Amino acid sequence: MDNLIKIFDFIQVVWNLKNTYRWCKTGDWRQESTAEHTWRLAMMAILLVRELKLDIDVEKALKIAIVHDIAESLTWDIDAAEIHKNWWQEQKNRNETEAMNSLMQMLPIELWKEIFDLWIEYEMHETQESKFIKALDKLETHTWVIETWHESFDDSHVDFTVHYCDKCVSEFPALIPYYRILKWKLKEEYAKWWFEWKEGYDDIRE
Repeated sequence: MDNLIKIFDFIQVVWNLKNTYRWCKTGDWRQESTAEHTWRLAMMAILLVRELKLDIDVEKALKIAIVHDIAESLTWDIDAAEIHKNWWQEQKNRNETEAMNSLMQMLPIELWKEIFDLWIEYEMHETQESKFIKALDKLETHTWVIETWHESFDDSHVDFTVHYCDKCVSEFPALIPYYRILKWKLKEEYAKWWFEWKEGYDDIRE
């Protein structure tokens, strides 16, 4: 019974992901939650594993997707472009480590170990499942950009956005055909809002 109470209390805390707002906004101009991002990421995983006939552990991939941003239940989301420009990655890593240490106190160790191991696997992105979810994490954000570009971005994001997914997708090349579709859609948005599609934007940098 004690473990069930701990699980209940833990779920109440990570429920905060529904109210942890990402730096981006939806098409109706409200901020997107981390939980919404995670849901679409998981749905993309289900569909693309089957369509692309990927030889990976789907259950593990979905578990990684669900826990990959769990630390944000106690921290916050930072614009990836800001991390890129202002070197906030170290602070983000420190915040997330502290959050994971706090969450660890809430669950029985045998239950926490699975969650923590999945989170570490994502952070290290050395396995096929973690590389897949890492790439999809970027692609899901790219999808949001296509949906809301004109309402949320400015000139400073243009070059960064085009190549945002390149490295992670190049590490899981089976996703390149899907990424090409997203680049094509993004190119349409650039044209719509008078942003130049420069030479090299179609390339995928490693």
